[in-house]
Amino acid sequence: MDDRLQAAYAELDRQISLLLAYNPPALQANPKSACPKLRAALPFYDQHLDNRLTLKKVTLVPSLPTDLSELVDRAFQQAHDHKVHRLPPIHPVDDDFPTEAARNFHHPKNPISDARAVAQAYQMATANSCGVFASMLTWHPRATKWLTILAYNRMRIGRYQQLHALDEDYSLTFRFDDDGAVEVPAIVLESMDQVAQADLKQVARRFPRLAVWQFFVVSEEAEDALRAMDGVASQPTFNHERCHTIGYLVPDIIIPRPPDALQMAISIPASASTAATATLVEISKTRDRTGGPRRSARMMAKNSLKLQQNKRTKATVNKVSTVAKTLTSSEVAPQAHHWTDITISARESASKTDNSLNLAGSLIQHAWSRAVERDSSFIIFNCGNFERIGFRNRSNQTLYISELIDVTRCNNPGYGKLHVGLYTSIMKDAIDRSRQQVQRELDIESKPQKKRRHDKMELPVLRKRPKTRAVVAKERALKLERQNVQKAIILEATSRKLILLRIRYSHFNSPAPAPFLRIGTVPETTYRPHEYMSLTINSTIAAGATGDVHAATLELLASTGKTLHQEVVVKLAFDKAQRKRMRHEFTVYRHMIDSDVRGIPHVYGLFEDAESKALALVMSHVGLSVWDRRPDKQKSKFTVSTSEGNAFLDVLKGIHLAGVRHRDLRPENLAVDDDNVVTIFDFDRAELNASEGSRERELKHLMDLVNGKYTPPGEVASLRTPDERSRSPSGSSSEGADSSSSKLPTPSDASASSD
Repeated sequence: MDDRLQAAYAELDRQISLLLAYNPPALQANPKSACPKLRAALPFYDQHLDNRLTLKKVTLVPSLPTDLSELVDRAFQQAHDHKVHRLPPIHPVDDDFPTEAARNFHHPKNPISDARAVAQAYQMATANSCGVFASMLTWHPRATKWLTILAYNRMRIGRYQQLHALDEDYSLTFRFDDDGAVEVPAIVLESMDQVAQADLKQVARRFPRLAVWQFFVVSEEAEDALRAMDGVASQPTFNHERCHTIGYLVPDIIIPRPPDALQMAISIPASASTAATATLVEISKTRDRTGGPRRSARMMAKNSLKLQQNKRTKATVNKVSTVAKTLTSSEVAPQAHHWTDITISARESASKTDNSLNLAGSLIQHAWSRAVERDSSFIIFNCGNFERIGFRNRSNQTLYISELIDVTRCNNPGYGKLHVGLYTSIMKDAIDRSRQQVQRELDIESKPQKKRRHDKMELPVLRKRPKTRAVVAKERALKLERQNVQKAIILEATSRKLILLRIRYSHFNSPAPAPFLRIGTVPETTYRPHEYMSLTINSTIAAGATGDVHAATLELLASTGKTLHQEVVVKLAFDKAQRKRMRHEFTVYRHMIDSDVRGIPHVYGLFEDAESKALALVMSHVGLSVWDRRPDKQKSKFTVSTSEGNAFLDVLKGIHLAGVRHRDLRPENLAVDDDNVVTIFDFDRAELNASEGSRERELKHLMDLVNGKYTPPGEVASLRTPDERSRSPSGSSSEGADSSSSKLPTPSDASASSD
């Protein structure tokens, strides 16, 4: 080895030692910041997790930092054990190696004003350094340069606000391009074997957000809450907060629980095990019967490729099957409903939730709920100068947390080494669980399946022969039945004072429904079956700064003694600004209904959650929007027939006659149902008593839209540009990639996610 190369390796060893011993400088709070106080207000959705997925216990694991430190030691040893070469020296240019100078440059120079600033400080100094090491040690230790396929990015999930007491938008992820493929530098791809490439594609598809980070504003409240987590861990069980409605029978449905890693990175104490808990020894013994990887890593790579090929070949058949299985709302009967008297129990006083112990419990429950949503194993609580690292065990519903970590005074390990170990552990955990899921899917596909008797029934979906008179008569009868049911529900719903709202899809299955009272009614303690309705949310339509929109099923016990149900849409508003806009929208709808405007949704009412004060606007389901029925979802081109266009114009003229201007006419707010009835909806921006000139301009805009002269916001400004647009769930990295980077394609169903 010549002197220059020897010096390069010496500098590499020095820089590695500096990173592993690195502790960030203390962050100073800005005394003039107007950041709101960190409070224990629990988000609405956190109370609706399925019982099998909720948090049952918090356990303290003092050895967690040591476990992560030892993982780093083993990873470096394995990297140096490669016979081909050792880790590469630092290149002066075209290299991602995180030097000490780069970290020092990115240290914040000014006091910290909110949680977003804490997250950014962590991102620039710690995350960007540790991510490079984790990428090299886990995915491509034989690469000839220090490059990374990981990124630590902001992927917005929280609602916009000027200052944040809590920020949860940042996470460890991969470097994705605009098409959702992982960006892999060419020299990195060349160094990865088939196993690593197959693992990478599967992990990136299944876990685009690899862990949960909760950043808090630098404050005494946040520090006290992190300290109080010791108190939460000392309790025999965790009190997972939920709605307080009594008397409602929750249907028993099975929600599959994702697997834990077979080889865990931390040592879970055996004393923490419950009857339903598997210790480390028991987990290793159950490897075969848990559906985990039973073959070599080389075979696992082949299995991943085989799974991708199977999904591609079945894509066409699945499209036909999906069309054939899609039924109208009146044809799908929900589970049998048992109507009982309902009691609304008052929630504990709000003042109690302001102490540190309850604040800590609230923060833990919310972070756990985020981890369930993303199917993440690791949770990090960080308030700038102090931190806790948590590990989520799915099988026993326990969160294992570290002792309080003083970020600025870490020793043995240093903070840098601790987080290199954390990132490496996150990677290994994701690979382990991804392989289990691949194996399970292959096991399911390999089982012999009986021929489905309805396969032949799917073929008529594609037929072009004219409908027979019998088919036409049946369709008319079904249409009439739907109309009669809707009329009966509208008549009955008017007098109902209460809606019991449940969420039942994905990881949600409300243990108790949320009680929403009709606006303007006097609250009561007990409600009889003829006084309330049941509303079950079964999917998400849209989410944004203005609130969340869901598809739901409305049920009620009619005066005839028969249970009626109807597919509806419910809009939920949570913060003050959202609630104000929803009340305005309800006022506009009520004005148009009083003015006998046609072509708008029927509104069942505006309801307020007795516990959280959230608002729910319940409306009829008006069909598919013009935007959503585009044949090619990758393009912005949509079509509106002449008859549909004329119908939309007629509806808008009726709206204008009532003195209302919509102010947000887009293809997303124009719908056509199965009976070709058109509807204009979404009036939260609407203006009452609008001028005649503004209404004429809006009519001209709609004429252009239905005639194809419309450009979506973001390309060229339209008449109305919304202030929030949907963002890619992949969280494309804004960081520059190597000019010779290659795309590592994800599987054909890359849009699907397990989180």
